[in-house]
Amino acid sequence: MNIPQGMAYAMLASLPAVYGLYLSFFAPLVYAVTGTSKDLAVGTYAIGSLMVRAAIQDVVPQYPLDEPPTNYMEYNNTNTTAISPPEWNREQELVDAAVIMALLVGVIQLAMGILRLGWVTVYLSDPFISGYLTGAACRVFTSQIDAMVGVKVRGHPGLLGLVYTYRDLLASAADWNYVTILISICCVLILISIKEIETKYKRQLHGYPLGSEIIVVILGVLFSYLLNLEEDYNVKVVGDLPAGVPAPSLPSTTYLTSLIGPAFPLAIVSYAIAIVVVSLFAQKKRYKIDANQELIAYGATNVVVSFLSGFPASAALDRSLVQDSAGGTSQIAGLVNSALMLVVLLWIGPLFEALPTAILASIIVVTLKEVFRKILAVPKLFKADLLDFHVWWVSCVAVLLFNVDFGLVIGIGYSIFMHVWRTQEPPCALLGRVDGTDLYKDIKQYSDATESRGIKIFCMQSSLYFVNIAHFMAKMYKLTGINPRKILQIKAREEEFEERNKKKQSKEMKKEGVLTSRETGEGNILTRRQGHYSQLSATVSNAISDNMEDDKDVNEWDNEHDEDIHGLEEGDGLIKEDKIHTIIIDCSSLNFIDSTALSGLRQLFKEYHKLGIKILLANCKKEVRDFLSRCNFYEDVGYEEKCCVFVTVHDAVLSAGKLPLTKKKSLPTTNHL
Repeated sequence: MNIPQGMAYAMLASLPAVYGLYLSFFAPLVYAVTGTSKDLAVGTYAIGSLMVRAAIQDVVPQYPLDEPPTNYMEYNNTNTTAISPPEWNREQELVDAAVIMALLVGVIQLAMGILRLGWVTVYLSDPFISGYLTGAACRVFTSQIDAMVGVKVRGHPGLLGLVYTYRDLLASAADWNYVTILISICCVLILISIKEIETKYKRQLHGYPLGSEIIVVILGVLFSYLLNLEEDYNVKVVGDLPAGVPAPSLPSTTYLTSLIGPAFPLAIVSYAIAIVVVSLFAQKKRYKIDANQELIAYGATNVVVSFLSGFPASAALDRSLVQDSAGGTSQIAGLVNSALMLVVLLWIGPLFEALPTAILASIIVVTLKEVFRKILAVPKLFKADLLDFHVWWVSCVAVLLFNVDFGLVIGIGYSIFMHVWRTQEPPCALLGRVDGTDLYKDIKQYSDATESRGIKIFCMQSSLYFVNIAHFMAKMYKLTGINPRKILQIKAREEEFEERNKKKQSKEMKKEGVLTSRETGEGNILTRRQGHYSQLSATVSNAISDNMEDDKDVNEWDNEHDEDIHGLEEGDGLIKEDKIHTIIIDCSSLNFIDSTALSGLRQLFKEYHKLGIKILLANCKKEVRDFLSRCNFYEDVGYEEKCCVFVTVHDAVLSAGKLPLTKKKSLPTTNHL
């Protein structure tokens, strides 16, 4: 498998086929010394080659000035400092770019390993990886169609690049080579047939592959020599495969700065793919791996191969499975593989020069079958988890519309956003005690769960941080039936109205008292008093009337407060008849609390304290308790920790049952006027 796939994936990366053989020889040697997996096959892989292709095709121009000259003489006369067109070798420029990219990827992975950043792959969820690989597989498939039909189509990077590529393919339909198409169809049919036989008779074959790739390569070489396909039918072949191994050399730095950006996603993706394969075998065979050491191993591999004309290496799942099926139990299998590749490079390689490139393209396309087959599982994902389904299709479409690098950023970003979305409005519930037990469950889900008189037990199924603190507070107000903000607001408005009314009444009473004294003179005291009381009654009425005109109509005030009270009666904050005196927060789901949420929690404690309601915490994890202590939370809210925090909800309920009921002022009504 390594011989045909090495050549095929090198061509997928826009490089001559022999560079895939170089990588297949050197990479296993380095990983065998530095890696921790016993079963991983390192070398070329489709996704890594595709990302290399996308990166180097973007930075290497088609021509020295990225414009095809129309007149060589004029070009040389006007561009004396530029490289002349006959000297421009874009193929070698692509090789130089791929080699320096291997060095960049290796340095990044080494740095990540030294900094112990092996955990970064935890942000790559299964739906993201599946969607990303599906989109990348579509791009790989598209990149091989031109080789399978015998034409050369320039790739289009950026938005809608795939659409433009298919447009150009259809526009060049008149130039399609039908012999090449026939070779591709026959090759695909043979590969699929042999692989289906391997699957059907896997037990009889004891897991050994039939070598479908090498079979079609040998047949392709034979027919190419016998029928002279290159000269008689204009079929493109692999071409020059020099014998020997390359001498060590320093990579060219021409495209160093341009490739720093694309090197980061390639380093992360290649590591993520490798760690998935490594973990698969480690679980199967029950041995331990070191994620950080794996990063160092991949980094060392890429750095070394960059000095030996290699492009970025990656793990290959299919070859790893074949190696395991063939009986490989250690990296000695990789060393044997490298030894055989050395034989190919020294003596057998030139025999593959007549191999049609359409066969290598067909091998790549058939290896994508398993990736495309995973699309059948998408409907199940849609039914099981809608948010994960969104992550899948966003990651896939991002790769299709843009490229593999930008698609990686979008996919990871959207995965993290979906995780935040899940915790932004987590489910909240009131708990009640299950009869005859010390268990407290959701009163809506358990009919046997009943609430304790005067106590509300509140629970949110998530950690408490800046994203969901507002949701936490709103749900507590609604479910407990007590909204301290609204209650305190109504009381404040009532007191303000009373104060204004008293001031106006006092002013009017003084004014009317002077007038009454002047009018009655030295009349009867009783008559004067009766007149005074009559005028006082009128004064109160006038004061209320004046207040209505100056501030707001009393009826409007009544209606407004009636609406507030009505809203509270529906669960937004009315203190009910059974006089709630304690709220218990079940903290069993709180793994952490951040500083923003801590401020909200302080506010809750203080607001309910003003209403005479005490808040208790139960089932707090040690990390949460330590955080509250470090932030002086208990001092700020005026509670002692031993009186506020309890081991279980039942302990908190028993403690709350000993608390006296706190008398509260009645709500304002229209009768107050």
